[in-house]
Amino acid sequence: MDQRKRLVDQLKLCQRCLGSHGKWPCRSKQNCETNGCKEPHHRLIHPANTKPNNAEHAGPSGVISAHCSRQAGVLFKVIPVTLSSNGKSVSTFAFLDDGSNVTLMEEAIADELGLNGNISSLCIQWTGSVTRKEPSSRQVELRISGVNGGPDYAISGVQTIPHLDLPQQSLDYEELSKLFPHLKGLPVRSFSNAVPRILIGLDNAALKLTLDKRERRSREPIAAKTRLGWTIFGGGHRGMPHTDHVMLHMCNCSANESLHKLVNDYFAVESLGVNPLPPLESSEDQRARQILMQTTKRTESGRFECGLLWKSDDFEFPSSYRMAERRLICLEKKFAKNPTLKMKVAEQIDEYLQRGYAHIATEDELQQSDPRHVWYLPLGIVQNPRKPEKLRIVWDAAARVGDVSLNSMSLVGPDLLTPLLKVICGFRQRQYVAVGDVRQMFHQLLVKESDRQAQRFLFRIDPEQAPAVYVMDVVIFGASCSPCLAQHVKNTNAKDFEETFPEAAAAIINCTYVDDFLDSRDTVDETVRIVEEVRLIFDKAGFEIRNWQSNSEEVLRRVGVNSNDTARCFSVEKSTVPERVLGMTWDPKDDMFEFETQFREDLHPLLSGSIVPTKRQVLRVVMSHFDPIGIVATYTVHGKILIQDVWRSGVSWDDPVTTDVFENWQRWVRLASHLRQVRIPRCYFPNYNPGSYDSLELHIFVDASLMAYCAAAYFRISDEGSPRCTLVAAKTKVTPLKPQSVPRNELCAAVIGVRLLRSIQENHSIPVQKRYMWTDSTTVLAWLRADPRKFRQFVAFRVAEIQSETSVDEWHYVPTNLNVADKGTKWGSGPCFDPESPWFTGPAFLHRAEKEWPRQPAKYAEPQEEIKAVHHHAAVCKSTVDFEKFSRWKDLVKNLSYLHHFVHRCRTPNREMTGSRIAVLEQRDYVEAEASLWRVIQSAEYPEEISVLRKNAEIPSYERKSLKKNSCIRKLSPFLDDKGVLRMRSRINEVSLYYSAEFQNPVIVPRGHHVTKLLILEYHQRFGHANVDTVVNELRQRYYIPKIRFEVKKFVKQCMWCKVYRAKPAEPRMANLPHPRVTPYVCPFTFTGLDYFGPLIVKRRRCNEKRWVALFTCLTVRAVHVEVVHTLSTESCRLAIRRFISRRGAPQQIFSDNGTNFRGAAREIADEIKTINRELANSFTNTEIEWVFNPPSAPHMGGVWERKVRSIKDAFKSLHHNQHLNDEELATFLTEAEMIVNSHPLTFVPLEDSTEEAITPYNFLLMSSSGANTASRIPISEEISLRVNWKLMQQLLNQFWKRWIQGYLPTIARRTKWFNDVRPLQIDDPVIIVDETVRNGWLRGRIVKVYAASDCQVRKVDVQTASGLYQRPAIKVSLLDVLQSGKAGQR
Repeated sequence: MDQRKRLVDQLKLCQRCLGSHGKWPCRSKQNCETNGCKEPHHRLIHPANTKPNNAEHAGPSGVISAHCSRQAGVLFKVIPVTLSSNGKSVSTFAFLDDGSNVTLMEEAIADELGLNGNISSLCIQWTGSVTRKEPSSRQVELRISGVNGGPDYAISGVQTIPHLDLPQQSLDYEELSKLFPHLKGLPVRSFSNAVPRILIGLDNAALKLTLDKRERRSREPIAAKTRLGWTIFGGGHRGMPHTDHVMLHMCNCSANESLHKLVNDYFAVESLGVNPLPPLESSEDQRARQILMQTTKRTESGRFECGLLWKSDDFEFPSSYRMAERRLICLEKKFAKNPTLKMKVAEQIDEYLQRGYAHIATEDELQQSDPRHVWYLPLGIVQNPRKPEKLRIVWDAAARVGDVSLNSMSLVGPDLLTPLLKVICGFRQRQYVAVGDVRQMFHQLLVKESDRQAQRFLFRIDPEQAPAVYVMDVVIFGASCSPCLAQHVKNTNAKDFEETFPEAAAAIINCTYVDDFLDSRDTVDETVRIVEEVRLIFDKAGFEIRNWQSNSEEVLRRVGVNSNDTARCFSVEKSTVPERVLGMTWDPKDDMFEFETQFREDLHPLLSGSIVPTKRQVLRVVMSHFDPIGIVATYTVHGKILIQDVWRSGVSWDDPVTTDVFENWQRWVRLASHLRQVRIPRCYFPNYNPGSYDSLELHIFVDASLMAYCAAAYFRISDEGSPRCTLVAAKTKVTPLKPQSVPRNELCAAVIGVRLLRSIQENHSIPVQKRYMWTDSTTVLAWLRADPRKFRQFVAFRVAEIQSETSVDEWHYVPTNLNVADKGTKWGSGPCFDPESPWFTGPAFLHRAEKEWPRQPAKYAEPQEEIKAVHHHAAVCKSTVDFEKFSRWKDLVKNLSYLHHFVHRCRTPNREMTGSRIAVLEQRDYVEAEASLWRVIQSAEYPEEISVLRKNAEIPSYERKSLKKNSCIRKLSPFLDDKGVLRMRSRINEVSLYYSAEFQNPVIVPRGHHVTKLLILEYHQRFGHANVDTVVNELRQRYYIPKIRFEVKKFVKQCMWCKVYRAKPAEPRMANLPHPRVTPYVCPFTFTGLDYFGPLIVKRRRCNEKRWVALFTCLTVRAVHVEVVHTLSTESCRLAIRRFISRRGAPQQIFSDNGTNFRGAAREIADEIKTINRELANSFTNTEIEWVFNPPSAPHMGGVWERKVRSIKDAFKSLHHNQHLNDEELATFLTEAEMIVNSHPLTFVPLEDSTEEAITPYNFLLMSSSGANTASRIPISEEISLRVNWKLMQQLLNQFWKRWIQGYLPTIARRTKWFNDVRPLQIDDPVIIVDETVRNGWLRGRIVKVYAASDCQVRKVDVQTASGLYQRPAIKVSLLDVLQSGKAGQR
């Protein structure tokens, strides 16, 4: 650096710009600015040993520092003001700072005005990342006014600090007004060496607002009018006097630091037991574990030595001596006010020296220590409000120099602390307990020598002397890594004795919280043994465990300590004493947990409800409550709800809460005093039988409302035959600020319950035999019984977590009035503090037998609102032409051809046009239309392939890219022709003479496209709806359609013309036999089928005439009766029926086809039957005939007589041998044919007994199989003869019917066709009537009526057609599959 300066002097360069401008003034205005240097020299010649100009003035508590430099003519906004409050006033100067967001005032003014306010920590930050904390800053309110009269204004949020130390400023108004005429005539007073004692920041910007101003040229002062008067500022003109100026930046960044820490601690306690699974260990924690394993060792004295957990092996500290010195000066100011405190601190430091915790650094240490690894720690003092005489020295490892502190350079380490919930749960398990704490636990751990210089601190008795440098040789209070080091050493020491004292070692690891040991056992002997072993293990590592307490005097006596009935308070932070309004304590004398209130002086007005609290005060009071296991969760949850209400109201930290919140606040704080009523046994089941834990049950109750969720856990045992139940733990949480449905809140409560269940099982050594989860939400129970993947994420994730921890069988329904968790979600009648209430002892039904517990619903209705919606996103390339609007290929191509024709005409000049102006399409138009059509649909279906092919066409072949392997046309060797149409490159291009270009390289047409369907339709119709092969062959001549045969077949199935003209009826399953066919024990011809056959030619005289035969068939026994009819008239039919009835008797039902003669006979038979009945009254009385007609075109329904027609014809032909017969011969032959058919066996001829004849219809008609008469028997008398013949006839008939049932009926039971069920025809179905006798003329219609059989199958319908109403069987009707879209191309 000296060489640089000499070189600059030799070359006669300017020291500011290093230029050679001689004696001319330097134009550069740039200063050095190295380390804040403001000197007018270049930074390359800045002195290496020069200290920065940001002078840090030491003060009682560290004063405000400023960057200072001397420049010409710069004025700040300084204005004389008057401050007033409590009837007092002070005149001073105010500094109006636009770079500060907080208003500051010196403490002396606040004391002079008698101002009091809340004490809070204040962080002041300015340039260069320099910060300073003011731990005792007060926030006050006062009034301010200008000195020239005018109104006074309220100014709030003013923070006090010991000294502002703002620079002095003088203002000679008369001189300035002469230099700058625009400043004349202003009500401004001159002042000299004025020191501002209040700084007004942006939080009171209204006071600084410019109401009027005067300005002229650049770099001349400006006059501004504010509400406090006129002020003159700015300038820089050479005529103005020189002044020191400062740049200040104030912030309130950490004013809420303690409050934020309280919030974190509070929610850490509230989350005990209901946190999700711990995350994976971070890399920082892994490094910390590695350091612990490498540096921790036991020394010769038995004590452990360990190293600090540095973030990096190569670290460097800045100089921190001055920072520690300033903090020492601040502490000495406190000592000056309290000499006793100074004496106690000095005594404790002497004790540290005697115990070997610290030593005074030697000169060699100070000189030889690496300054990069040296750090000075400020001292701090913590006092217990309950025990003012007791204090603890702590070291502020968070004190910073710039951005560096001891804590910022070290790791916190993994959380090795035993969870508080686990310690308390273990403390409550057994009958007898022992409690102790380790004396100065941190100080029993030695720090390895290389790290000790980072734990220096300053102290002195005489402030006039230089402070002495001390070095801590042990782990200190205040370092972020100290808890991790202490827990690691404690656990390591215990593990060394696991083999010798396994139970004691496990107790030390699992039952020690920070430095407190809490354990419970079943017997006094076991408790005493554990205490002795724990003492020994701790002593081996140099730890002294003391202050033993127990609920048993015998335990204390046997371990050799005096009885100590002092209540023990449970706390999260053991290094400091928390200021709690509510705290859970243990009374060892009564072995009870209590909740006692401890009020601070400044909280009395808040807790009395007499004043309206601010948001900050509400938060501080609510979060000061400590209830780690949720004993009084029904009370604390409403404090959480209060916090949420305050947040929702939007008030700022220091503004009073709203009226609604204040009313709830009053209601809540009034109950604080009732917490003293809560006294519950420390042990879950006092005086229990240890064997009763074999029946331990864990019951979790969950509930939620719109404001909060709650989970409460209870243990239940059967102790000597009677059930006992007690509260184990409870957790409550407020619902999110964003509203959500009650079922979702109930599900969140169930998640908390499951996590609490897991935590309780993990934190207890006693095994749980049965688990019960109780909720009053049937929606949650339904969700848990379903697959979580079908729900939305909110529900799915939570259901999955619940199902992974519990089984569905463990979840039970409980009515709301029996759900104790309901008390933790609603205010209702208020929290209950009675220890005998269901909240503390469990619901009443848990004290009864299990059969008296609430009944469970049989089924849970699953809600539909949380079902996950499936969204499918697809990119659609939409064409300008809507192909869906076209139903024929020709129409589509023709329209596109007109479009191309129009474009061509528009582009052609008028002079070149020839012919008519009327649009006449040319072949060119059709060709261009088809090409553009293929380009459009191919671009939509194969965009990536076409893009690659286009790029390949512009580059050499060896650089071309191939299509992707997943491309469906890659194997077709596609290419783009001269019209941009995608074609397949075939292997027959060598012989182009015999094949067209389209045949050689067909167009690639995408399958499934609407245009492809129109193309297939065109070819399908062009070839008259021919077979598939024809259409496929013709399409292949010009186009390549993937899977073309499948596409054509699929289209043929959809073609409406093919469906109509190739329609086939769907035969319903063959019906059951009607009752006339299977009804036994009836007279022959009771159910008769009637049919005609013929004509037969008879010879009458010299002419031939036609005769027909009426065949009557018994539907039951298959007997036949024939009658010759001369005409097909109704009269002839009527006469034939009369002759039949006269011979065979009147039938009940006559079945026939739908012939016209039968229709007429049916009408007249009703009239004639009466006459016939009279004539046959001796045999049949009061008979009536029912005529049943089969539907037209349904010969299969009369198959039973149609088969007999054939049999009669065969028998008749075998008799007359095609002879010309007369009427008598015809009647004779027909009668003989009737005999032959009636003699035909109904069953097979039996093979077992050759003497037994087969059953025939004659057996039922004439009592013999052939109709031959049996020999007559001469009876003794007529009476006996009649009786014997009657009985014989009845016996024979019974035998015939039995054989008919056993032998004949099974032969007709099996179906021979139409085996499957089909869709029944329905009303309004479009159908086509099948008529084999008519070609291309089948009628179409709509079903208007259906006739369903007993098996619900429709076998007869009425069809309304254009030509009338038809009744047809179902097998003659074909259902039309009509498309609802009505596309014209598919007709």
